[in-house]
Amino acid sequence: MLHNFGVPVARYLYKTSLSFLQKYNPYSTRVVPETSVEPVFMLHTGAMLPAGGADQIKPWLPLFDQLGIEYLVVTRAVDVYEYMLREYPHVAVSLVSSSVDADKLIQRFPSLSGFFYVANTANNNQFLRYPGVRHVFIGHGDSDKSASVNRLFKCYDEVYVAGQAHIDRFKKADFGMADVEFKIVGRPDTRTLLSQYVQRGGSIERILYLPTWEGYHNDQAYSSLPIAESILRAAHAIGKVPIVAKLHPMTGLMRSDYRQAEQRIGNALGLGSEQLRFADQHGKLTDCLVPDAIFVCDISAAVSECLTFDRPIFVYLPKDPKLAVMSGTHTYADYAYTFSDAQEFSEKLSAVKAGDDRLAVARKAARDYLISPDATVNEAFEQQLRAVASRQWQAREVAFQPAANSWPVPGLCAACGADAVTQQTIASEIAAAKGKVCDFLICGDCGFVSNPNNTHDYVYSGFGATSDPQMGTRAGDGVQPRREYRMAEMAVDILSRRSAERLPDVLIFGPGLSKDHALIAQNLKIGSVALTDMGNFQSAVNFVPLDATDSTFDIVVASEVIEHFTDLKTDFTNLLSKIKTDGLVVASTNVNDGWPLRRLIYPFITGHTAYYSGRALQAVARRFGLIVDFRVPAIAFGTAGPRKRYIFFYRDPRLAESISTYFADHHVAPSE
Repeated sequence: MLHNFGVPVARYLYKTSLSFLQKYNPYSTRVVPETSVEPVFMLHTGAMLPAGGADQIKPWLPLFDQLGIEYLVVTRAVDVYEYMLREYPHVAVSLVSSSVDADKLIQRFPSLSGFFYVANTANNNQFLRYPGVRHVFIGHGDSDKSASVNRLFKCYDEVYVAGQAHIDRFKKADFGMADVEFKIVGRPDTRTLLSQYVQRGGSIERILYLPTWEGYHNDQAYSSLPIAESILRAAHAIGKVPIVAKLHPMTGLMRSDYRQAEQRIGNALGLGSEQLRFADQHGKLTDCLVPDAIFVCDISAAVSECLTFDRPIFVYLPKDPKLAVMSGTHTYADYAYTFSDAQEFSEKLSAVKAGDDRLAVARKAARDYLISPDATVNEAFEQQLRAVASRQWQAREVAFQPAANSWPVPGLCAACGADAVTQQTIASEIAAAKGKVCDFLICGDCGFVSNPNNTHDYVYSGFGATSDPQMGTRAGDGVQPRREYRMAEMAVDILSRRSAERLPDVLIFGPGLSKDHALIAQNLKIGSVALTDMGNFQSAVNFVPLDATDSTFDIVVASEVIEHFTDLKTDFTNLLSKIKTDGLVVASTNVNDGWPLRRLIYPFITGHTAYYSGRALQAVARRFGLIVDFRVPAIAFGTAGPRKRYIFFYRDPRLAESISTYFADHHVAPSE
């Protein structure tokens, strides 16, 4: 009876509670960082906080910060997410708990091009499955541990290594790595230390003890902590200098008795704080390294870091034959004083203390072999990151398609998605539209104005005076260059600042009756020119259907088009899907600057159904992973009025510099 009643009730409570948490858990809304705009790089940490989830990315954060390319950090555990928000408030952080979250993040930021992984955690695979991006393993240290060489590395496009040593470790492995590119980047976080480099010699002022943690498995039990008291007692007796010890951040993760290691060692030695000090376990190792110390390490990345300074290094090698040590052509015994017990350590420390540093020359060679000081100083890491970004813009010749679920539902602002839309009936006070009344939908958040009933059927009813080359001065007559020609001319110039040999293919989007395309083909240094519109009004041979997604161009010109859009999702997809990933869209329209609608003519012109603010266009651009820029054309100082703008949409961040240098050479954008 109890079973028949209790089990269903328990199941109901479990499902109800789970549903509630999934719906109301505040972290479920933190997949997309609010501060992110167009991140190019993702730095992934898959472990929990005690397992190094934060410690493993700390050394990389300043490097990504200084690079100047937008990035975000993806965490997979709530404790790491909270830690990052608290300790690194300037960093955009995402909490991804499932493959659904991963999909949401990727759909929101199609600009992401390089995924960087600091450890081989199992949840990496939820991002490794995405094609079209560069998957790069950067790790969190270089060592001869077995974790540094295994088949998991085969899933990455590139593996960044400190030096040739890591590459040689893989060459000696029993599996191939032919499809993986290795890039030597040195140890970027030691760059400052290298500037303090002092030639070998000099007195020993302190001993730095750097034991590793216990490891996940028995064949990774490299730690000297079981004999730490004996080692440090000998170090103090022989060295007669202060000792600084820094435990590995993950110490005690698998063995609870290791969690009290600092207290145990301190009590056993009975030394005062001036003779024995423990550095912050979770601090950066490089903050502890000094050029007047000698170093006592285990098999770990600490050895490579200590090679920064040309000082004696002692490495503990356990006697257990089952331990896996993955060396390159240089073994620890070649450049470090290895020992397996306190007695052996004492003998070798005594010799070094007496001046017998017989491994000094070999240590210098190992330094070059393991950590590549030249690559470090010459910023090889930053160069590789820039190459990843550059490669993606060139390789991903795909259409810009926004995520299907990224557009607002009816009732919200069609541009930004805010629930701040009000309907206002407004009559024009401008003479040319005197008495015309429109029902506007106005977003109080981004300023987007929609005039959904102000439509005009250009296919059946034809074009107005401003679109007729014989009646206006904007649409091209095929004789004198006008608006579209000047926009294309400017775009060709901008692209040529990156590649003078490039012959861009140009698309005129919505030309109507304008014949500027003929002059563009005749006078500009381009590859080809094509037209797209609601209909082939000019019987053009090189015509592209409006909804085509299989043709992309280097330049798309849309003069006085986007104000006619009635369905932002469909219409902007038709426009922006036709640009290459390193191409440029140039549109012209009036931009809402807050001036009262009743005192404007533009929103009342028949056919004008969309009146954008800058924020509204930024919101639209983000859905396509695009950057948006606003420039003033010359015609804004004349008949078009002060609200006329050219809007640049682009994805390749390198175009920003080309646009900037163009306008350093030109006061305003050209127009008719």
